[in-house]
Amino acid sequence: MLEYVKKLGEEPSVENLARINQEMWRSQDILVNYHFLLSQITKDYKVTDSPEILKIRRQIENEELLVKECREVADKISEALKTKK
Repeated sequence: MLEYVKKLGEEPSVENLARINQEMWRSQDILVNYHFLLSQITKDYKVTDSPEILKIRRQIENEELLVKECREVADKISEALKTKK
């Protein structure tokens, strides 16, 4: 997560981490919508194994892993901040 903040060119402050944490939750919501849309497309058009669909699925899976990792780190940071108070 800190590496992610640094890649954005921001200081790893509590405020920036909290904002990025919120963005990760939003990203997770977007991924859920993508999953729903993809499942509807594959069901309605019966296209499950086209190269395009498989590519989209891999992209979604990669994004999900990134969001999951960031959420775990954000949760740890959040817990650490609570215990410091």
